Amino acid sequence: MQFKCIIIIVLMLCIAAPGAIDTTADSSASRHVDPKRSSGDRIVLTAKDIRDMNVQSVHELLNHLPGITAGETYVRIQGATDVKVLFDGRPLNDPLSHGGIKWNLVSIRDIEKMEILMGGGAAMAGDGTSGGTILLTGKKNESAHGHIDAAGGNYGTQNFTFRFGQQTDIVTMGASGNYEYTEGYQTNNDKCIKRAGVRVGLDGDNSDNVAGLSLDYATDDRGYPGKPQWSTPYARGFSKNINSSLYGKWKTTSSNIYYSETYKTTENPDQPLSTEFDGTTIGTKTAHTVTLGKTGPVIVGAEAQYDAVAGFRKTAGTYTQSLTSDYKADEWVAGAWATKSFVIPAPVAPLSIVTGLRCNYYSTFPVNLNPEIRINFTLWKINFNSGAAIMHNAPTLYKRYYESSTTVCNPGLMPERGTNTALGAGYSGRLGSCGVSTNIQLFNNYISDRITYVSSISSAMGRYGNIGSVLRRGADLSLGVKLDSLIPHCESRLDMTAGFLDARDLASGLHLTSSPKSTVKFTAGIKLFNVLSGRLTGVYTGKQYTTTDNLSTSDPNFLLCASAEYTMKKIVIYVRGENILNTTYSYSDGYPGPPREYESGIRCEF
Repeated sequence: MQFKCIIIIVLMLCIAAPGAIDTTADSSASRHVDPKRSSGDRIVLTAKDIRDMNVQSVHELLNHLPGITAGETYVRIQGATDVKVLFDGRPLNDPLSHGGIKWNLVSIRDIEKMEILMGGGAAMAGDGTSGGTILLTGKKNESAHGHIDAAGGNYGTQNFTFRFGQQTDIVTMGASGNYEYTEGYQTNNDKCIKRAGVRVGLDGDNSDNVAGLSLDYATDDRGYPGKPQWSTPYARGFSKNINSSLYGKWKTTSSNIYYSETYKTTENPDQPLSTEFDGTTIGTKTAHTVTLGKTGPVIVGAEAQYDAVAGFRKTAGTYTQSLTSDYKADEWVAGAWATKSFVIPAPVAPLSIVTGLRCNYYSTFPVNLNPEIRINFTLWKINFNSGAAIMHNAPTLYKRYYESSTTVCNPGLMPERGTNTALGAGYSGRLGSCGVSTNIQLFNNYISDRITYVSSISSAMGRYGNIGSVLRRGADLSLGVKLDSLIPHCESRLDMTAGFLDARDLASGLHLTSSPKSTVKFTAGIKLFNVLSGRLTGVYTGKQYTTTDNLSTSDPNFLLCASAEYTMKKIVIYVRGENILNTTYSYSDGYPGPPREYESGIRCEF
């Protein structure tokens, strides 16, 4: 019933009478009320916002935002791990992983703008958007520029990054790379990550005509320590990724062709099984803006993606290629979509509406439709928003076929189907001498045939499975206060967020794992004379269940982090500390969290 209602509403609004629609207004114009929170369902960060947050990576930045938790290879929004991430239109999601994000392919200093659609983007971005969509826009080279960054810390941590860009009349060129190494805080917890990338672009007389080519290569060599009760002191893993993208834009048409090749291997001498895994992805995406008379512009698009994987087993020193479907498979998906933004005049406040509809056709799964609608209006300086969407999350080949020393395959995984609804309100303005922004967002996420990783109670093994229907509902609250300069040449800001989540399996009534009931964050920042800045961040994570039978839980914990920077023209000296109280805690999957970590470094810009 919900599915039919949303489709009917979307279609009716898309073909609404032209006389009732004002197509000259920008649907997002009324929502840019605060750079860190445009509305309850949408967060926008500019390059300046990112720079002021004193963070060193994309996932570290996301952990400062309400309703979001991120790690080196994942992101979770409002408790959902299915989040689509696009960098200049190219997906950073790894379809040949357990749902990971290739954060290591993006430097935090290469981002011009970040836009987060909380629980949205199903029509435009497609599968894997039950949590939402993150859109990253890269910086454009305007002149010769670059930076070199070198840092070191405890546990033998070393981190080196560089970036250089140059632009001539119509050609832009750029190169970047990073090296990261740490011995880790546990036995066999070391890792070594290397990445290099190049970009070449052609800019026409204006920004409407551009083309470019990017190429990235990354390797990851690390140990897998295992859980404390089932340690794996000799388990190792190695992966390498090659990613390339060819993009272009001509007036109102944009297109992107991308290619990815992944190789992964895991081995554990204590077990007779080790694995190798090869995967290839190639895809294309095109979007075009069409003007339909008085109805105004409609963005239409089409895309296709092909994935192929092959797995190898090594038992007792002998390599054999599996001839069953368990370790060799390929599939493709093709989709078409359309989105429409407009404003409907109203007596009290105009309604800003975004509608969209998408159809996906799979070689493996049934055809599906993803309708979406979002409505915003501002009244008495308060922005109200609501949204609804139907999405489908198809399991990746990696989730179905990959095996390791801790994971068994499940070729029978089926897609999820979900419904997102949200309602929120926010205010941004001045109270006395302070700038204030505050928001509240209520969300409801229903998913049938939910895909989740289920750990075995009696061993270290686990697998992905469809566990029936689940319901996530909760609220995110945020408050930001920017103090005027009570002291000359001093800027300060305080941000606080709180998230409340109730996530349950509807059949059993039990709580979902990795879903803390409450999360509270605060950040206090200060900047003196525009050269010295400091930041203190605290995160409280409430109790969460670690097994599907709800018999085991992880204790609540509080982590305190701090950072400071000193700027001398083009040179920045910084120091950072994580878990500075040295709190002992465990993640929801049973792995111990890191103790106190610190790092200091220097960054030179030119």
